[in-house]
Amino acid sequence: MPVTDPNSPQSSTQLVFCEEWADLPLSPNAGNEFALPRSSDRTLVLDTTPIAGNSQPIDTFGRGFYGPEYDSSGRGERWTNGRGNAYFFTRLEVTEISLDLYSPFPDGTRLEMLLSRQNDSRQHTFENELHVEFWGKCNGVSRLTIPLKLRPRTLYRMTIISPVYAPDQSRRAHECLGLAVVAATLHGCPYAEAPEVLEAVAQEAVRTDLRIPLRPATRLAAVEKITITGDITRPYPDGTPHQRTNIMWLWRLLQYPVTRAVGNLPVASLGCVSEGTPVSPDIYDHTGYTPCEADWVQLYSRNSLEPACLELLDRTYSGALVVGFELPDMLLRYFQHRGIPYIDTMLHPARYLDDIFLAFRTNVPQAFEALRTYAVPDEQLYVQAGIHAGTVVRMKPAAMPDNSCLLLGQTKVDKSLIKDSRVLSLDDFRDDLRRLAGEHSRIYFKRHPYHLEDPAVIAELQQEGVLFLTEANTYGLFCNEHISKVVAISSGALYEAQFFGKRTEYLYHPTYTLGNDTSAFDPWTYIGVYDAFYTPRFWTDLLAAVCPVDNCPEVNIPRKTSRLRTSLQAYWGYNFLDHDILQNNLQGRIITEAQ
Repeated sequence: MPVTDPNSPQSSTQLVFCEEWADLPLSPNAGNEFALPRSSDRTLVLDTTPIAGNSQPIDTFGRGFYGPEYDSSGRGERWTNGRGNAYFFTRLEVTEISLDLYSPFPDGTRLEMLLSRQNDSRQHTFENELHVEFWGKCNGVSRLTIPLKLRPRTLYRMTIISPVYAPDQSRRAHECLGLAVVAATLHGCPYAEAPEVLEAVAQEAVRTDLRIPLRPATRLAAVEKITITGDITRPYPDGTPHQRTNIMWLWRLLQYPVTRAVGNLPVASLGCVSEGTPVSPDIYDHTGYTPCEADWVQLYSRNSLEPACLELLDRTYSGALVVGFELPDMLLRYFQHRGIPYIDTMLHPARYLDDIFLAFRTNVPQAFEALRTYAVPDEQLYVQAGIHAGTVVRMKPAAMPDNSCLLLGQTKVDKSLIKDSRVLSLDDFRDDLRRLAGEHSRIYFKRHPYHLEDPAVIAELQQEGVLFLTEANTYGLFCNEHISKVVAISSGALYEAQFFGKRTEYLYHPTYTLGNDTSAFDPWTYIGVYDAFYTPRFWTDLLAAVCPVDNCPEVNIPRKTSRLRTSLQAYWGYNFLDHDILQNNLQGRIITEAQ
C-alpha cells in the first residue's frame, strides 16, 4: 500500500486519502491536489491518471484487509477480517466490476459487497450506491461479475462483508479471517473513446447515488387491508399495461374467497385499469426510467431504490397484505424490506395434469407452513406423465434418429431471460449449442408459439446440417424415445420434461425454485396447490397468522378437467392429450397449441 507524507508536494495525477480521518473534509490546495489532516498513520495514494486500456485493477486496500500472501504458483491474495475496505478512483468509463474471491465457508453462505461513493459536496462521507448479496463456492475461487455504471473521476470505497473463522495455523491463531480477494478489476473503455456517453454516465450516477439497499426486515408489519395486484410496472411496446388482463383475472378469481376469509378487512385491486390506459409512470419517474420494455428489464431486479420511490411505494402498500400474480423481484424485495406480508402466485409449470394449477410463495413463515399441507406431490406428476406416455404409444411419433436433442424456444422478452439487466437469447449460447450438436445425432428446435422469429444461431446450425425444425407437439416429443435430452435457456417446460424421464439442461438457470410438503421456509420458494385456492378456507389457513379471519366452512369443488385452462383460454399443447379437445379438433373447432 503506497504511503506518503501528507505535507509533501503531490503530483496532480495523484489523490491522497487518509482512511483514519475519513470523517473530516479533504480540501484541494492551490495546485488542485488533496491535502490531508496531520497525525495520520494510514495514508492512501491513488493514481488519478486516465487509463488508455479497458481495465483498471483495484489494488489499494485499507482497513479490514491483511497483507498480501502468495501461493506456490505466485498467485496473490488478500484476506479480510470479515469486513474489508478497498478504494479506487475511476480512471476509465466503468461498465463492469469483477471480483475473484476465495471462500472457506459452506456453499449457500450469504456474502455481501457494498459500493460507496465519496460525497461530492462535502467530500468527507461516503454514500451507499450499490449493495449486492452473493454466494461463494466452498474452498474454491468464484467470480462475481456486476454490470454497472460509475461516476467518472470519483473516489469509491468497496466493502467486502462475510462471516469469519479462526484458522488452524499457529502463525494466524490470533487472526479471524473472512474472504480472500484474489483479484478485483474494473472493466470499461477509455474516456477518450466514449466522450458522448459521459453525460449519460453522470446522470446515471446522480440517479443512483442515494439508492437505499433493500434488506429484509426482521418482523412483519400490521395488516389493515388486502391488495390484489401483479406486475404493474411492465408495459407493452406501446406503453399500455402488459399485466392488466392477468391482474383483472386474478382479482375476479380470488375476490370472493379472500373477502370471505378476512371478514371486515377491505379488499381491493391495484392495476385493473381501463383498456388503453398507459402504465402508471410514477415508479419510472422516481427511478429515472421511462415506461418501455428495455427499462422494465432494468427495473425488474433492482435491489435498491431511491427515497422518493420508496415513499411512493409506502403510500401505495403501507398496511397492506399483498396477493399478487407474478410480482417482480424488485417489488418483492421492497415488501421484504418494509416487512409487508405478501402471497405471490404464478401458474405452476407442470401443465399436463387434468387442469393447470397455481403455485404460491410468501414471506410469512406460518403461511408457508399452511401451503405445505396443500402441496401437490411429485408422485402425482409422475403418474400423470406415465398416463400420457401410454396415450402416445397409439399415435405416430415424429421420426428422428436415436440420441436426438430437443431445443425449446422461448418468448422474446420474459422475466426468466433477464440477466445483468438485459434479455438473453439463444445467440448468447452459441458455444453451448455447438457442444450439444457434437454430443447428439441431431438437434430439433421447437419454436415457442408466441415467438416464431428465429435467432441467428438457429439459421447457422441449420445451414451446417446439425439442427432441424420440428412442429410436433411438445408432450409428444417428451414421450419420444429417440429424444435423449431436452434443452432450453430457462423454460419451465424443462421442469415438465424430467417427469417424462428426460435428461434436461438449462443454458442459463431455472426461473424459479419449486418446493413440496417437506421444503423448509424460503420466501423465494413456490409450492404448487391444486384447486384449493378457489375456496375461502384455503385463505383463512394462509392468512390467519397476520390478520383476523373468519371461520369459513370447507367447500369441496368437484374436479373438472381444464376448469382453469378454460378460464385463462391457455392450453400450452394440452390439446394433444385431452379427449374432448381432440374431438373438437376433429370436428373443425380447432384449439391450437398457441392457445
